[in-house]
Amino acid sequence: MQRVRCKEFLPCYGRVQPLLGASTMGESQVFQLAPEDLRTDEDNARIAQFMLWMNGGCTLQKKSKNSDFKVYYQSVEGNPIILIKGECTVLAELEELVEFLNPRTEEQTSTMMKATDTMYTGGRIVALLDDKHKILYGTFKVPNPISDRDFVWKELSTMLDDNSALVLGESVEHPDHPEKKGMLDYVRGKIFSSGYHVKANGDGSCFVTYLVSVDPQGWLPPMITNLLAADQAENVKRLRNHFAAKRAGS
Repeated sequence: MQRVRCKEFLPCYGRVQPLLGASTMGESQVFQLAPEDLRTDEDNARIAQFMLWMNGGCTLQKKSKNSDFKVYYQSVEGNPIILIKGECTVLAELEELVEFLNPRTEEQTSTMMKATDTMYTGGRIVALLDDKHKILYGTFKVPNPISDRDFVWKELSTMLDDNSALVLGESVEHPDHPEKKGMLDYVRGKIFSSGYHVKANGDGSCFVTYLVSVDPQGWLPPMITNLLAADQAENVKRLRNHFAAKRAGS
């Protein structure tokens, strides 16, 4: 397995400060904004790191015989949690995909998460910070007898200069959802990096890459953590299947 020369992951955003300028709930303005609008230096650093990992040396682990779906692993120096990458073509326009991956209501969020992630059991939009940033909370089922996990993450949705799009998430702290330590509580996981990169093919389809590195925390050893993470690469295939079913039913 090839290793990326990166001594450590960028630190998480930390505590979230309120921002102004979010559009009305349910409306996404990503396509109306220039790529650089509302992006901070921290955002740009995270985008650059995500693209470095996405385009870096990966080890092919799985490929479909019937489509272009592939799964890759990538080891990051200084971190025992591997990066998982899934990629495939999705039969949908760029704007349609970005709207789906950038939900602005509770109903939209539930639909998107349940369509792409079989571990997701529930959650909410904690805050719409502006037209490119929001905070989300989610709970996730893991195999018994392991305790279920929850996450709080900040999400950036933006167009890039090459007319592709990126939806990028990383763990944060938020006072509305503090970590709980009780025996029956969720174990708070940590998202190092998670995101979808969407690039139009010019024929009504897009090539979508999903990259994720998550530490579920708790007593799980890295080997078990990485086995659980492997299912996350399937998210991009489930995204493809969602739009295939949508078109078949229209």
